[in-house]
Amino acid sequence: MDVTQNNRSVIAKAKPGDLLEIDRGLYRHWAVYIGNDEVVHVSGGFKSRQKEASIKKENVWKVIHDSRVQVNNNKDWMLTRPRSAAEIVSVALSKLGKIQYDLLFLNCEHFANWCRYGVKYCGQFTPHLNMLVEFPGTLIQKNKQQ
Repeated sequence: MDVTQNNRSVIAKAKPGDLLEIDRGLYRHWAVYIGNDEVVHVSGGFKSRQKEASIKKENVWKVIHDSRVQVNNNKDWMLTRPRSAAEIVSVALSKLGKIQYDLLFLNCEHFANWCRYGVKYCGQFTPHLNMLVEFPGTLIQKNKQQ
């Protein structure tokens, strides 16, 4: 199935509160599907290499572009019980606006997981933090401040 067909099929089946994982090649972008072809996601930060980003509500097709998308709720019950769909959407919408972006501690995946599970988690970068053990305390201190 080509990317366009895949994406149409995925979005047609997506439910409010689902997490969308968008394959950007070198990384995965994450968004919270809120229904009616709309998502809430972190915009800016990683691509623009800025410390400030925005949480935006946008049309899902504008966010996906030509990247492959999939629903990824695979942490249901693994991290914690997911919030209800209405609560996920409400939490996501309540955070619209500017945020302080941090690739390791507050990125799009952290945000999406926090909306669904109440836990800031990022599977893309967390495993790589183990390589930074040479600098004990630095990252742990930063993480505790958040």
